[in-house]
Amino acid sequence: MQIDTNKTLRQLYEEGVIGIGTRLYIEVPKGRKYVSKEERNGYRNQTFTSLDIESEGKYFWKIALEPKNNEMFVIGKPFGNLILKGAEGYVYGIEELNNICNKMFTTDYLKARSINVDDVNKVLEVEIIDNKIVQKEISYKDISLTNRLGFKYQYGKSEYSPESYLRGEYEKAGKKIEYNYYIYEKQSVKEKEKEKDIIFGKRGFWLASPGVGGISSFAYFGPVAVYDGGVSSGDYGLFRSDGLWGAYGLAVRPVGILKSDIPIKNLPISKIVIPRLTIKLS
Repeated sequence: MQIDTNKTLRQLYEEGVIGIGTRLYIEVPKGRKYVSKEERNGYRNQTFTSLDIESEGKYFWKIALEPKNNEMFVIGKPFGNLILKGAEGYVYGIEELNNICNKMFTTDYLKARSINVDDVNKVLEVEIIDNKIVQKEISYKDISLTNRLGFKYQYGKSEYSPESYLRGEYEKAGKKIEYNYYIYEKQSVKEKEKEKDIIFGKRGFWLASPGVGGISSFAYFGPVAVYDGGVSSGDYGLFRSDGLWGAYGLAVRPVGILKSDIPIKNLPISKIVIPRLTIKLS
């Protein structure tokens, strides 16, 4: 099969040549580098370069949503390993994830940032309605394994929030914070096989969204993550209100807004992979 490279990605999508789950192998911009500083991730200085990404093989993006307004939403392959630790990792980690993805991948034709929990839920058509995790248009049954949405934790005396810990002072006793903690698994999502293949894989990765959970005696804070076939808001607790902390490393995963109104010949796409068919362009 051959593709008319004078056509745009949007045209190919509308013609049914490409679709949800199609892999687009796009050249990684050369000479890119980002250093996540210890004071921003809580652990140590960590360097990401375009050479590190390329060493994992040719980089690909998967089409994840229908194009709109001449833009195509794509999700990249998880790469690298960012270790986040403690209060710094919670307070600054989300910005660091976005900074890494933007620095490594953004070009004139692609605007990149880190994937977040809203992206995941949108692709899988999962929604939060009345503090329940449900799947749009299929079943409004709660699909979560664990759900603490809507619960609130009240700070006691001599407890911290991540922000107050970094200021070197206790949080105000009696102040309340709301949990957004939940878990749901791949098998809970119905009739979305292509989309599940896009989101879930062998590698766990951070989501650039804050997770807050807890029990009766403390609250804990950490980014949302996808790992072991599930989506979890707050399982990787980097910091606890009693002052204890943890450090964890997961892959970084970018999403991109790709211009879909540019002729393919003007994009650095080396090949397009449709199930059971590879189309080489260069």
